Amino acid sequence: METMQNLIDQVISFSHQKKYEKNFSREKFLDFTKLFYLQNQGRDFVNYSVEELHNATFLSFNFAAEKSSTFKVRIYNPSQSVDGFESMNTFLEVVSDDMPFLVDSLVGHLDKIGIRIKNIVHPIYLVTRDAKGNLQSVTEKKDAKQESVIQFHLDKITSSADIEMLQENISKIIETLVLVVGDWKKMMAMAKTAQGQIDNAKKIVKNPKEISEIKDFIDWMIEGNFILLGAKEFNIKEAEKGSYRLEEVKKS
Repeated sequence: METMQNLIDQVISFSHQKKYEKNFSREKFLDFTKLFYLQNQGRDFVNYSVEELHNATFLSFNFAAEKSSTFKVRIYNPSQSVDGFESMNTFLEVVSDDMPFLVDSLVGHLDKIGIRIKNIVHPIYLVTRDAKGNLQSVTEKKDAKQESVIQFHLDKITSSADIEMLQENISKIIETLVLVVGDWKKMMAMAKTAQGQIDNAKKIVKNPKEISEIKDFIDWMIEGNFILLGAKEFNIKEAEKGSYRLEEVKKS
């Protein structure tokens, strides 16, 4: 069985022999190709020819060449007339700012609606873009922007209505994730702060086991086992002797 690096080298060699349109940047494409399959295993592609691997990379590179918003999505069937080749797969492609939960959320939706995933390619790139969002370089500079490129190889979808509906649903999922992730780190920090303050409740919660269980639950939650969609902070105030009430912290 071929190692993944050997397959990547073969795709690069294939590209050197390939004739592209005059305005196509072979140099950028090769930089993109070197990392595209690097997180996969050779066994993932035992049924793929080198040409098919090249073609899938070619699709993703062209799609990632321009990005003017937080993310972009397409469900695509390549054609001989437009792309110079066809495929037995339908490609679901996403280019986005790098964020957690993205792949798991999309896999969960595809499983839920019964679409079989044949392969997932998910490289993370450091890129530079111009003011219009055009890809300038794939780089190793630490100050470059980190972007996520995802390509799902799916069972063929031929219905244009099904493709349109899937693209709309995937876009909605990512839109929700963008909102969640935007505040996610702040909410995690709030949860950690609350965890550190739990011991202050020992006067209220007499059973130390309950305090320990609450701390363990917060540990489990902030280790990535729970997605916070929102958070609110409260203070515990003594209402009268022996009883307490929650008081909302304004603007929390």
